[in-house]
Amino acid sequence: MGFEVSINYTNILIFLFGEIIYRDIVTRSIYRMPPSLIPTKPFTLTNYVIIIVIAAVLIYILYRMIKKRQSEKAGSAGVPGTLPYSDKETSEQLAQLNKIMKSTGTGITNFVPDPTTAYGAVKDYCIKSSFNSAYVGGGGGGYMDQKMVKYVLSRGCRFVDFEVYMKDDVPIVAYSSAIYDSCYNHFTSLNPALSLSGVFQTIMTNAFNQTVPNPGDPLFVQLRIKSYLPEAYSMIAQLVAGVLGDRLYQGIVEPTTPISSIMGKIVLIVDRLSSPGFDNYSTCSPDNMNCTSLKKYTNMVSGSDTVRIYRANDLMMQMTNPPDPSVYLMRVVMPQSAFFTGMSNSDSLTLIKNYGAQAVLECFYINDGKLAVYEAMFSQFKSAFVPISSALSYVQDQQI
Repeated sequence: MGFEVSINYTNILIFLFGEIIYRDIVTRSIYRMPPSLIPTKPFTLTNYVIIIVIAAVLIYILYRMIKKRQSEKAGSAGVPGTLPYSDKETSEQLAQLNKIMKSTGTGITNFVPDPTTAYGAVKDYCIKSSFNSAYVGGGGGGYMDQKMVKYVLSRGCRFVDFEVYMKDDVPIVAYSSAIYDSCYNHFTSLNPALSLSGVFQTIMTNAFNQTVPNPGDPLFVQLRIKSYLPEAYSMIAQLVAGVLGDRLYQGIVEPTTPISSIMGKIVLIVDRLSSPGFDNYSTCSPDNMNCTSLKKYTNMVSGSDTVRIYRANDLMMQMTNPPDPSVYLMRVVMPQSAFFTGMSNSDSLTLIKNYGAQAVLECFYINDGKLAVYEAMFSQFKSAFVPISSALSYVQDQQI
């Protein structure tokens, strides 16, 4: 539910080659039978279709592997000891970013809490949210880019999301679509990765000034930490303390926390379902003087009882559960990943109407109709924080 859904190329290749060999053995065995025992149609149309599909999958996988290998060679070029990341933008990154950037405004301005309304808690608002907020996308893998973070902030997003890995003892931001990768070292995004420190600095430089339309709003920053290393959580905590500093809200944020109390602050979220070491390593032992506790700086934990996290399709397979003001629950919804097409944006209006999803994380690197519908709602209300009651009325008007 909270982990990446994707591909382990080695296992798939083994399976597909095994399938081909198995069918070859079966076919040869058939033709070695006595004529009276050979089926009249040992090789049917279905067999041909299966072979064509297998061939297409193999070609696709080989293409991705070649593309990834080219990226790895480019990223490893240079003298030994090269950093496992680069925060400098290349011409390829810029070209891809220019393909997806919108020049139209959003109409969004600073959110002003209404002290007279009953809808004052975090859970009572739909928040304009971005998935894998540093990923630019592109065919055959895509690039990570600091300017993508700046771009989604400029679109008014106040919930940003990052996958964090450890490489050469450095916290980096990348993107992987591997179903199972126990080492967390297979990336879908092309080299180079970004440093987590650089991403945090980009947030601090852009999220709270006039380069964005709503600098006074709170900013939710979700980390999905893909590491079992105990030291990873301490190193990330040190970056949070050192870079985010005074902007970080001090204390626990619950779905029932008044949104007026976190204005202009960063709310750090860690997804415990995507972060396998969070429960064990986010708190330091008293005798470890060199450890910094990540839990100390974590304001919310997604994948918990009160902050649920889903893939869109997983949630939509459940019974509808319209918003209920008496339910102290926040839902974070990530987009679904398909085998051939990769990520696709969610039907945000349906998720809001049927499940009361407050944070529907959309891929801003995919400019499709679903993203346009999503942005239109927040533009209508001129805010990145829309009361769910208003959102429901909006959805109803749109679906008439």
